[in-house]
Amino acid sequence: MPFAASALHTETTVAVELLVHYACGFVEAAVSDGWLPEVSADADDWVSLRLAAVCLLIRQTEAAATVHPDLRPTA
Repeated sequence: MPFAASALHTETTVAVELLVHYACGFVEAAVSDGWLPEVSADADDWVSLRLAAVCLLIRQTEAAATVHPDLRPTA
């Protein structure tokens, strides 16, 4: 389900500000629970994996914002 800013209109991409806000809160909560990237970086480090996924979404959203509107995919 796409992000919906309102019930009448759905967004095709999530705003970068929302993703950054989510990432900051997620990292803050993970650190509060004892997560440290230099200690936790292994195959079972779901926190780093989730953070990497959010960073990828931020990158894709920033790239999509630079594409001319005529070249954007239609939903």
